Amino acid sequence: MAGYLKLSFACIIWGMGWTAARYAVVHLGPYLTGEYRFLLSFVFFLPFLFYPNPIKPSFKTIVYMIPLALTGYYMNNLAAYVALNYTTGTTASIIVMSNPMNIAILSYIFLKDKLSAAGFLSIVLSVTGALIVVVKGDFMSIITMDVNVGNLLIVGCALSWSTYSILIKIFEDKVTSIENVTYGSLFAVVGFLPFSLEPVSAGSISMALVVALVFLSLFNTNLAFYLWSEGIKEANPNTAAVFFGLIPLSAAITENIVFGERMALYHITGAVLIFFGILLYVVTKRNGPKAKLVYTTPPKPVRFSREKKFQDGGGRGSIR
Repeated sequence: MAGYLKLSFACIIWGMGWTAARYAVVHLGPYLTGEYRFLLSFVFFLPFLFYPNPIKPSFKTIVYMIPLALTGYYMNNLAAYVALNYTTGTTASIIVMSNPMNIAILSYIFLKDKLSAAGFLSIVLSVTGALIVVVKGDFMSIITMDVNVGNLLIVGCALSWSTYSILIKIFEDKVTSIENVTYGSLFAVVGFLPFSLEPVSAGSISMALVVALVFLSLFNTNLAFYLWSEGIKEANPNTAAVFFGLIPLSAAITENIVFGERMALYHITGAVLIFFGILLYVVTKRNGPKAKLVYTTPPKPVRFSREKKFQDGGGRGSIR
């Protein structure tokens, strides 16, 4: 159950982060937003490598971190930022909702993790509910989507994130979640640096912008990535796929609160389907966290002779 809660909170935080990212990108641009986000994330999480339990960096850890950082931190975000120059946020959100099915397919190929009928139905319900929220109840907008460079980049973004989720499970005993977040953020900082050399105008800096960047780094990156990593290790990638529908729902609710918009019928319909899909998955527990069985060698039977001497309270006696 702890794994379910961690996955839920990670997705809810990511949904809330869309509002903060939207504000930051308007004032800083996509590349500077990414650079400052991961730079602050690295600074915030670096102390955890030394306290309370010091983690010594090793060459093997860096090797394992390269594919994790490339897929989850750098390529995923870079493709999303560039794609938004060619496509809309709604279209991007629709394409990203392919993640649950991507994760299910990759889990079967690389982890031999078969998806049960209940698990498949849970994902379908969750994805359908999320799509209702994203398209605002108008499914015809999916049909009218055009194919362009931006949409293809978003497809790459979705595949990159799905691959990252599988790699977490494969490397679960190779890289700790703290190393994952810290080194992944550092890798993204280096990757975004060549695109972030333009100066920042003093007029664009405000308290609201600082708050948005702190939320993106401290919560949207550090906390959410840590919870996602821990949740997948405790559960499995297919379980994580079910909770993915919470991201657009959380984003829609947050924007309604921040920008004063009213909840519509499609919000409620989507929320019901998402939560019903999650509830179905949790109740069936077909793909939930599995208890680890510890096998021990049974003790050898003790053979007694016809007469065994023993000492009890200083006296002598016998068992016959």
